[in-house]
Amino acid sequence: MAERRIQYLLGAFSKSSNDKAGLSSALGVTVGRIDVNVIYNECKVEFDKAIAANSLDELLRVYNRKSLPTRISGLLGLANGEYKKLLVRLMKGPKRQDLVAALQKYLPTLP
Repeated sequence: MAERRIQYLLGAFSKSSNDKAGLSSALGVTVGRIDVNVIYNECKVEFDKAIAANSLDELLRVYNRKSLPTRISGLLGLANGEYKKLLVRLMKGPKRQDLVAALQKYLPTLP
């Protein structure tokens, strides 16, 4: 989680000019916004709170790993990457409404 926040902040690099001074200055500003200790400690507090609350829902919220569905496949006895395909098949099947209802509390409402 801390790594992703740092990557996000590094991705905010914005230069004022393409010359050496402009690039160097912009890099200094970008790196200056990143306090690894603060970011790491904030993420640790979030994880610790989720663990202390014994809340899988909260833990999954803070564990932002897009690779999780791929990693789950093997645990469920599915081939690598098949978990996503299984979900798509389920969404097209007769249990669609049950699945949507179960997921709605975790997904944002779109206008």
